[in-house]
Order: sequence, then structure tokens, then C-alpha cells
Amino acid sequence: MKTLSIALIILGFALSKGTSAETFECTLRLDVFRTSCTYPVLIEEINQDASRALVSVDMSEGWQCLKMRAVVMEPEGFLLNIGNSPTNNGGGGDGSTFSNDSELDVIVTEANSGGVLRAYANDFSNGPRLPGGSGAQPILRIDDFLAPFRRIDFEIGDQCLYAKGRKNSTLQSEFIYRLGGLDEEAGENDFTYWVGVNRVITGLSSRNGSGVQRVRFVLSTDPCEPCLNAHVVE
Repeated sequence: MKTLSIALIILGFALSKGTSAETFECTLRLDVFRTSCTYPVLIEEINQDASRALVSVDMSEGWQCLKMRAVVMEPEGFLLNIGNSPTNNGGGGDGSTFSNDSELDVIVTEANSGGVLRAYANDFSNGPRLPGGSGAQPILRIDDFLAPFRRIDFEIGDQCLYAKGRKNSTLQSEFIYRLGGLDEEAGENDFTYWVGVNRVITGLSSRNGSGVQRVRFVLSTDPCEPCLNAHVVE
């Protein structure tokens, strides 16, 4: 196993200033193991043998929207895990490390060969629980999210999620993807999003996958447009 940190081929980045919004763009390619990403999008870990990566996205300097486009080929297992906590591990929650621990995962299994997207609210939500109160129910679930698409898109910001694959959905809720504010466990909540590519964000080696070939990240100082007029879920 070859585990690299930031020692990838750095190809530079693009920071552009328009009349209204600033943007930052970079790409992580797992098919050829190259990246143009640097701060505020950092490749924290990469497993070259298994084509898996962990990415942190620092939204603290005025960034309001994270846009992602993933290209997928022959998907299997956990493809993406996008969370509000560095200890998210798919399926909702993070072992009580942070209260602001909302996350989503995209999974392909034998039972869900078309791919399923599940999004979970944070610990402040009083939403439905699994039988016995053992865990959270998804606040959003989209079955057949991938098939037959090979490209999936996301826009994520404070209290905002837009997901587009074979089907698309927009979710706005005070219980998802919070930036800043207070956190019961950690005190001040940070401004970082975490992205597991072909893996979950932390732990659980059983929750890995394959198939994501490359991911394009775009940060914008404008809010995520799909969420401006979205239905609010309380």
C-alpha cells in the first residue's frame, strides 16, 4: 500500500475574480494520480493502490458554496462521503465527536446497483430515528441516483445541499452542513467540509469503494444558487 500525503504532483490552481463572485477551482484525478488542488482544498490522504483519497475544504475565507463534479466508472461500495465533521464515517453521525456532524454518502451495492444517496442531519435535529433509537434516518434518500449516469454534481453550503445524478434534489435545513456557530462537543464549530473519495471520511475499512475517477472542486463567494428558493426542511 502506498499512502501519500501532500506529496502529489501539484499542477497549480485557478483563482479568478469576476464582477460579483470570486471562485477557486481545482481537480483531483485518481485515474492518473494528479491534482491541481492546494489550499483551501487540501488532499489530506491518498491511497494510490486503492484509488482513494481524503480531502479537506476550508470555507473560512468568505467561501459560501462548494461545488463538486465527480466522474464515475464501474462503481462499487462507498463512492463519496461528504461531511461536516472530520470523524464522519457514513450512515449518519460521527461517534459523538461533533454536534455539527451532518453528512451524505453515495453507495453502490448488490441491493442498490443503481446507487443510493443518503443525507443525514446533525445532532441538533429531532428528526426520525431508526427502530430502537439507535441512529438517524436519512433526511434525504435518492435511489437509483447514479444509473446510468457517469457524472454526479453537488452544491453544498451553510444549511444547503443540491445533488444531481440520474435524479436531482435540493435540500435546505438548519440541520445540515453548518459553517461556524457553536458546537456542543467542540465549542466553536469550524468552517471545514470533509470529502472521502472511494472511502468514508474516517475509520471503518469495510466502508470503502471504487469507481470515482476524478473530482472537480469549485468554491464560490456567492451562495449556492439552487438553495436560494429551495423548500426548507425543519
